Formats: sequence, C-alpha cells, structure tokens
Amino acid sequence: MTFEWDEAKNLKNTEKHHISFEDAQNAFYDKGREIYEEKNNLH
Repeated sequence: MTFEWDEAKNLKNTEKHHISFEDAQNAFYDKGREIYEEKNNLH
C-alpha cells in the first residue's frame, strides 16, 4: 500500500492532532488494530 499526502495539510494535521500522516499510516499495518464503526453515523 502506498500513501501520498499534501505536505501543507500534513503540517496542519500535525499541529492540530499531534500526529503526522507519516506516523498515522502505520495504523494500516498494525495486525492488532481494532476498527469500530460509529452507530450514529449521520453521513
């Protein structure tokens, strides 16, 4: 899997959430990850 992102958006995300896209992509490779679905998804 390959990830691409806009560096300006990455910087904003890092400031806001204290995690970069580069670090966040590791969640996709975590074999122990758990994914939860929102019950009140309004989209």
